[in-house]
Amino acid sequence: MLALAAIVLALPAETLLEHAVSEWRKAPETRIEDAYKWLYQATHGGEHAVPDDAGPRTWLAREWDSLGDPLPAEERATKLTPDGGLLRVHLRPYRANGGNREMLLAVFVESSRRFRPAKAEFHAVWRRLGVRLRVGSLGNMSRADWRRLDRLLAPEYPAIHHSPAFERAYRPAYRVVLGELWVPSANSAFEARPCLEPGKVSPMCPERSVTHVSGMDKRTVAAPEGLEPPTPALGRRRSIR
Repeated sequence: MLALAAIVLALPAETLLEHAVSEWRKAPETRIEDAYKWLYQATHGGEHAVPDDAGPRTWLAREWDSLGDPLPAEERATKLTPDGGLLRVHLRPYRANGGNREMLLAVFVESSRRFRPAKAEFHAVWRRLGVRLRVGSLGNMSRADWRRLDRLLAPEYPAIHHSPAFERAYRPAYRVVLGELWVPSANSAFEARPCLEPGKVSPMCPERSVTHVSGMDKRTVAAPEGLEPPTPALGRRRSIR
């Protein structure tokens, strides 16, 4: 069935970049490493296939217990792509609004299994950002910053960490999931029900939404908790956040 097939991103580089730039402007401490990570996640999904939920479960449990309260104006989710096909679900507001860790793990693992990295699209949009920066800087990002990072990461272009400035300002804690696995709850505009059936992902989701992603229908819990291991900044291991 279509929903169970591997999902590959197919967005024009300029469309994805314009959306990303508009989101980066909301976070003035965004640096070139954070822009790279955004574009990487928008074209690679959870950044690698997850064979099972054992590792993600352990890491999510650890992070979940140390999250703290949501930051001021912290969104429940951010669209990585303009169509909402990929989301960053932010853990602090998700938990604060009654989100269930087990359900989030199930959606995260299934998202990683379904999505197939679009490496050519990443290269295209990353190059497009370099061209854009020739015209002038974007916030704290300059053409020189782009060239420095590009020389450092080419030709492999691995997953990397957020910049120290971004980490200090926003303490990022999120999971990358497919937008189609989230549907609005009938109970509340502040809740959402991942498109799951007990013990499995539903083969077809009745509708899509990227607006309400905080809560869940606890009758549909499908799997236990989970989280990611940390990513060496420039190593060969990939993050699964």
